[in-house]
Amino acid sequence: MNKGLRNTLPFLLGVICLLGLGCKEPPQDEANVEQDVRGLYAPVYHDTLVIKLHIGDTVRAAKPSAYEGYVEFGTLDGELLIFDLGEFCARTDIVCSGEILGGGASIDQLDAGLRLGSHGLRVTPDDTSSGPALLEGVVDHNAYDAFILDASALGEGGECDTQGSSTIRGRFTHTYETEDQGVITWASGEKVDGIAKGRVFLSFPGSCAFGPLGESFEMTMEHEFIAYRIGDLSTTGTSDAGTSEADAVALDSDPTEDGGTKVSDGAAPADATTTTDVAAPPTDTPPAMMDAGTPSN
Repeated sequence: MNKGLRNTLPFLLGVICLLGLGCKEPPQDEANVEQDVRGLYAPVYHDTLVIKLHIGDTVRAAKPSAYEGYVEFGTLDGELLIFDLGEFCARTDIVCSGEILGGGASIDQLDAGLRLGSHGLRVTPDDTSSGPALLEGVVDHNAYDAFILDASALGEGGECDTQGSSTIRGRFTHTYETEDQGVITWASGEKVDGIAKGRVFLSFPGSCAFGPLGESFEMTMEHEFIAYRIGDLSTTGTSDAGTSEADAVALDSDPTEDGGTKVSDGAAPADATTTTDVAAPPTDTPPAMMDAGTPSN
């Protein structure tokens, strides 16, 4: 090659790049299967949700089995703490925990072809959701693919929007993964097949459910779930999955360590769910979703 041309070639290539005529993006790993969480997911919720009132140094908890009926929490300053859960969740300015993801959600991932320590997530619930059109968060591949989505400020922009500690958490699972004493492993190249240890955690001002009586405390709503990955992201416009195994599966674990519910025999309606104070201290953040550590793979 002519020496002058050889010396000029790098400059010419640089000009071509600046003009956008020939430069390529850095190559991506199209087979980044283990970290690729994109797809359509069908959530399956625990049989009961957990509602807690954080009053001073105490926590009062109830475990309704549906988003309906009356829930009673004893008395405060001589007044009965009771509210209609169905009416509460039917309000247009309220988003309850079982409504956010709807019957399914598509999950997209930023820079999915790049092998990174974490990736940004964009979650789009289906049209049965009464929550937001888009949820955003991050998945941490160094913590067994744990993820967190921001669920704050959900509502109509009023005082009953979900508060800053509201989140959706969980971890993505892989085919044929195993767990031994808190250490989770899977073989190289195994695909993501679902979500485990999911928890929707929402926080509301107590006044949203109890009026002026609730101005001094916070109310939280928690609902555990798992999810099956039932399709690729490219086919998530509509789902033809129909009735799947997910429709019939219920989680075996109890979402909290609080005592069971009991039917009221006092002044509350006959179908009210009641509870008493529990020993757990109040918290502004949801319980940890999984054991910490570094994956062995």
